[in-house]
Amino acid sequence: MRNFTVQVLLIDRFDEKTVGPSGHETCALRLRGVGRQGHHRQGRVPHPIPPRTQTLQHRKTVHAGHAAVQQQQIVVLCGQLRHRIHTVCGHAAVEGHRVGIIGNNGPIDPQGAVKTAQFIQLCDQSGIPLLFLQNTTGYIVGTEAERGGIVKHGSKMIQAVTNAAVPKLTLHIGASFGAGNYGMCGRAFDPRFIFAWPNNRIAVMGGEQAAKVMTIIAEDGARRAGREPDMKALDASAKQIIDTYAAESTALFATARLWDDGIIDPRDSRRVIGLCLDICREAEARQLRPNSFGVARM
Repeated sequence: MRNFTVQVLLIDRFDEKTVGPSGHETCALRLRGVGRQGHHRQGRVPHPIPPRTQTLQHRKTVHAGHAAVQQQQIVVLCGQLRHRIHTVCGHAAVEGHRVGIIGNNGPIDPQGAVKTAQFIQLCDQSGIPLLFLQNTTGYIVGTEAERGGIVKHGSKMIQAVTNAAVPKLTLHIGASFGAGNYGMCGRAFDPRFIFAWPNNRIAVMGGEQAAKVMTIIAEDGARRAGREPDMKALDASAKQIIDTYAAESTALFATARLWDDGIIDPRDSRRVIGLCLDICREAEARQLRPNSFGVARM
């Protein structure tokens, strides 16, 4: 797989204090915000992480030695670590606001789910807003995951997301597939704001996976009926499924149906998230005066 570089353009500070149950190592990142200039030509909308179903893995921190950004740092989501880390949690500051960031680089496994649940509970108790960076293929499946307690730990995570009273913001930066869309505070969990990058893909699953499942079902059904599967017809059906998923999983398709609050330029992520956190703080500070008058017939 190619290595892709992700430039996180929204963080002032990312503390190395990471939270996780005993034995579950987290990836500590120290970041400083990177401005619009310096990394992309003006007017060009970058695709900083791979679209569709490709996932990423973490490397700790690299320095951006660009002349236009003095003493700035970015995080690179690429390469290989000694530990498989699909879920990263940490405290950060965005435009002066404290925030707890939860990010994915692939499927949500049992260790990542229970770590996220604990992190959300700690942020909620501390009154720290939560920022979800979605790039997940969903909750991991398989015998090993079932034995590892993915149902139990996934339920803990979803319960924590549901009951957290602090402001929740969601940013789709890559794949958003299956139950991972919900567990990472998708639209159904009512985040205060939810935005997407242009390369975002959102679907129940990838088109290739859906086509493969339907092909297997059709083959088994044909054999149970005592006839040979028509592979030509199955291939045509699989291609149609893949094309349909490709057309209906794009960021434009999703935002047209109000599945998010809009598509943003990745270079504007820091400014947009900072503005949203300003709005959330102002909302908490304002005293509401609910109207007690009845509705008058005119």
